[in-house]
Parts: sequence; structure tokens; C-alpha cells
Amino acid sequence: AAVIRDPILTTLTATLQPGSSAATGGAPALDAADDESAGRAAAPRQLWRWLAYDVAVWAAVALMFAVQAWGRGAGPFARLVVTQEASFLPCAVFTPLIAFVALRYRFNDERGPWRAVAAHVGCMLAFLVLGAMMMGALEWSLPWEPAGAGVGAAMRTAVGRYAAIDVILYVTTAAAALALAYARESREREVRAAQLQARLAEAQLHALGAQLHPHFLFNTLHAISALV
Repeated sequence: AAVIRDPILTTLTATLQPGSSAATGGAPALDAADDESAGRAAAPRQLWRWLAYDVAVWAAVALMFAVQAWGRGAGPFARLVVTQEASFLPCAVFTPLIAFVALRYRFNDERGPWRAVAAHVGCMLAFLVLGAMMMGALEWSLPWEPAGAGVGAAMRTAVGRYAAIDVILYVTTAAAALALAYARESREREVRAAQLQARLAEAQLHALGAQLHPHFLFNTLHAISALV
């Protein structure tokens, strides 16, 4: 299965292959171990940072919708902000799951795209049903919203009312997670290529030194014997 490649869920597990100990004195293996340990130590911080990004992005989206509604004269600005933030809260809750599915089941997997299709269909249905029900329940709980027939009716109504927009939100979220992951992987490939190039140059320098040392010793002994 494809590894998860986004720091929302975990750090990248792939590391540079260590070089030959004869050529580098064992330093690359130590560097690789240090890099892996540093990656594990940084994973919790990265997770919390990306969760903060998740909440901030959806809060900004909700604020934009509130501004749009306020411009149409839909009501007091503060009330509209609270309503929109409550409506988009399930999106922030489901984003880690959507990102996990998008990164764990990729369409370019060597085993074919059908696993990714099945995973996305299941996750999308969960978001369309459970996410919409959460939206309906949160909106119903606001004091300025009409009580209607109760929270159950509000949840059932929300499933149908938000189906189309939820599909768009799901596709956009999954695409954004993949785009960020591919961009990060591209940068890391470039860094690793530069590191490999530097290690190759170092190995070539060691090899050249190993070739020069016997000749230097031989020339020195020859000069000493000539003087004697």
C-alpha cells in the first residue's frame, strides 16, 4: 500500500540510503539515523500545526460566506458569522479523514485505481450523511434558528440540502491534500538528490585520496633510497 505522505497524519518514512562505510567512514548511516529520529520527534508538532491550519482555513471560508450573506442583508453580521462557523465546523472535523483517504489510497497506485475509488466513495458517503447531519444539528441548536419539527428533522433535511455542496467540498479537500503532498514530495526529492550528489562527491574524494596515498608513500620511499 502507498505510504502516507502528508504531515497532517505522519512524517515521511522514506530516508536516504546510507553510503558505503569504507568510503565515508560510517557517517552517512549515522546521519540517516539522526534524520529519522529528528523526523519522529517533529511529527507531533507537525500534526498540531496542520490541524491548526485545518481549523483556520475552514474558519476563513465560513467568514467569507458570512460576509457575502451580510452584504445581501441576510441579518446581523455577528449572527451570520456564528451560523456559518457552525455550518462549516463538520468540514474541519472531517478534513483529516478525507486527507487520510486521499493520501493512503492514491489513484496512481501500482495495484490499480479501484481501491482508491472504493475508499473515496465510502468516505464521501460518510461525509455527505454524517457531516450534513452534524451541520443540521449545529444549525438547529442556534438560539435564533426556528426549532421546527426537532433536531432529527433538521438533520434529515440537511442531508438533502447540502448534498451538492458537500460533494464539491469533498473533492476540493481531497485535491488540496494531494496537491500539498505532491509539492512536499517534490521538494524533498530535490533535497535528497542534492544530498546524494554531495555524498557522491565526498565518496569520490575519498576514493581519490585512497588512490593517491600509496603513490605518495612509494615516491617518498624512492626519494629516501636515492639520497641514501
